[in-house]
Amino acid sequence: MGKGLPTIRGDGVYQKALDFGIERLNCGEWLHFFAEGKVNMTREFIRFKWGVGRAIMECNKAPIVLPFWHQGMENILPNRAPYIPRIGKKITIVFGEPIDLKEILEGMKKHNLNPVAIRKKITDIIEEEMKPLKIQAEALHDSLLLK
Repeated sequence: MGKGLPTIRGDGVYQKALDFGIERLNCGEWLHFFAEGKVNMTREFIRFKWGVGRAIMECNKAPIVLPFWHQGMENILPNRAPYIPRIGKKITIVFGEPIDLKEILEGMKKHNLNPVAIRKKITDIIEEEMKPLKIQAEALHDSLLLK
């Protein structure tokens, strides 16, 4: 799960790491966004941060979003001390269908929506696609732990 961006919580959507990420996307590279903006210490769904919407909105060519949810990482690398990686643990990853936001972006820009509205809408679309993946990953992961 490489190519993540070292963003700083609380610094908003206009930070250097996100600028760099947009540059990389414009070069045709891929990035891994942790759109929650922090390590999720619980199993609750956390609202996504708008930086992901900004990155997609400001790309020269709308990137394809490949949504996925992983479950069980906290058992491999605990969120609390001691932070010692553990082997032999199970992780579950569920992938969704690719999301092409090109037409949606073009429509919003054509109707002159302001940048805040556009990045919020993009983030909301991705967030809604992720919710069922979370449920699927948790159910599959829990069922695998019982075996």
